[in-house]
Amino acid sequence: MGQHSSFLEAVVPTAESAGVRLVPHPDDPPISLIAGMARVFRSHTALKRPIEAVTGDSNCGTFCVGTISTMPKDVYEAIRLLGYLSTVSLVHFRTMSGTVSKFKETFIGNRDVDMLNAMRLFSEVGYDGPFVCDHVPEMSGDSERQE
Repeated sequence: MGQHSSFLEAVVPTAESAGVRLVPHPDDPPISLIAGMARVFRSHTALKRPIEAVTGDSNCGTFCVGTISTMPKDVYEAIRLLGYLSTVSLVHFRTMSGTVSKFKETFIGNRDVDMLNAMRLFSEVGYDGPFVCDHVPEMSGDSERQE
């Protein structure tokens, strides 16, 4: 982990003293390079590595169901793995269809991930944080949200 653990060793205690959680999002899409820049969080192992490098309540992560479902391994395995480590601070609850090389965002429950099963697994591992439905596809006739 090298430089990454040095960074975390410096930042995590500061975040903890300030009551802040670090919640990086997995690389979206999870590929090795984008515009010549190396991507770090693109596999289950890579998502687990910084958590194991520096322990602390502030060293967490965002579990993006859509992004992680396009990674090579099973998304349910990742929920169990990262959930049991108690490191998930936020869940992006969205679905994708396809693989990294060719995917599209879909309506929840419409494609590759059984979202009810995913929610049950999050409950099993003790996750009690927020679920955010993001990147929801739009339908013809949708209007801009009024805030």
